[in-house]
Amino acid sequence: METWFRFYSEAAKDAKLQRAARASGVAFGEMLGLWAIVLSMASESPQRGMLLIGTNLPATVDDLSAVYGKDTTTMFEALLKTGLLDKDGDAFFVVNWNKRQYASDSSAERTRAYRARRKEEPIPEQLFPEFDPRDIPVTSSECHSDIIVTPPDTDTEVKSFAIANDASSKPDKVLSPHQELVSAIAEVCVLDVKLRSNATRAGKVAKELREGEYTPAQVRQFKTWWLADKWRRESHATPAPEEIVKFIAQSVQERASPNGNGHAEVQRPDPPAQVKLRELRLKQAAQQPQGVP
Repeated sequence: METWFRFYSEAAKDAKLQRAARASGVAFGEMLGLWAIVLSMASESPQRGMLLIGTNLPATVDDLSAVYGKDTTTMFEALLKTGLLDKDGDAFFVVNWNKRQYASDSSAERTRAYRARRKEEPIPEQLFPEFDPRDIPVTSSECHSDIIVTPPDTDTEVKSFAIANDASSKPDKVLSPHQELVSAIAEVCVLDVKLRSNATRAGKVAKELREGEYTPAQVRQFKTWWLADKWRRESHATPAPEEIVKFIAQSVQERASPNGNGHAEVQRPDPPAQVKLRELRLKQAAQQPQGVP
């Protein structure tokens, strides 16, 4: 059933409605109210535009009067005489319904058209063959528990699967290595991967990390390594996914060092005083005569 129809503002001054009101001896507002009920009934009819209260069950004047609250026989006959309504067999219908109400107004048809367009659009798993946003856990904490994957019932801005913490989950339902990497990236970078843009971003980085044979554990350890540097910890505590790709090799190498607590050397701008001192020394070195030790 349709939930809405077009009601034109010109109805408030429609000549035929005014004539019908005069002919039936009622105020124009009463006739306008009846007309609104007629259009509502026609909109909800199994066959739009026809006054039917069920399949092959025509509405009667009594049905209309029950909704209006008083007898509408005279008013209804006036609508017929002015040509706003007509009759086809036993069923009444609104004249010019198809002219004034459009099939494109149907929300169901618009929904079908929208879904058809969405099927034709490239989705992340097509851009990145090994990445399927439907495999992304809803939250990072869910990645460390036994889970099952349930497909969605409706279309969403990002196609994702709902993850349930279920103690009865089967071993063959656990996350794949790629899914684990996506989850680790989301955890380290504090990403809401239910958003399409974040899901695509995390999937792309996960693909690069898989090509480098990095593990989810190394990605999670990257956060500890990242925060070991005081400057990063105070100015940029949460790394971006792309920074994991850029620095993970260094983090793995330094964590494998004897003390296991190394951290990246971050290039910071020199204080102005050091810059001036270095420039002075370079200038003095250039002025020193050749051959002088």
